[in-house]
Amino acid sequence: MQIILIRAERAWAYAMDLKQFANTESRKQVHLIHKLKKAVIYAAELEELCVTLKCDTTTQLEAGPTTRYMTGMLLFEQNNWQNAAISLSSSQKIYNKTRRCC
Repeated sequence: MQIILIRAERAWAYAMDLKQFANTESRKQVHLIHKLKKAVIYAAELEELCVTLKCDTTTQLEAGPTTRYMTGMLLFEQNNWQNAAISLSSSQKIYNKTRRCC
């Protein structure tokens, strides 16, 4: 499970690094979106593993909004504003509820 988490975070971090150069080089934008897609896939895999392995509640609560946040950022970079806003607001709501209860 930790390997999948590290892969998701690594793809995410690399995508954020590429974002600095995406405005000047179109190829970097394509590579950025590819890395974000990988981050979303790994995050979704992690979320599914949390449920399958019956992880503790806190871990499950953190995995869900992480997937939604990464999905929202991917949709944002793809200029899919409406779905990005839905995904990001869903992530924010869950994070806020988690912060209050834990």
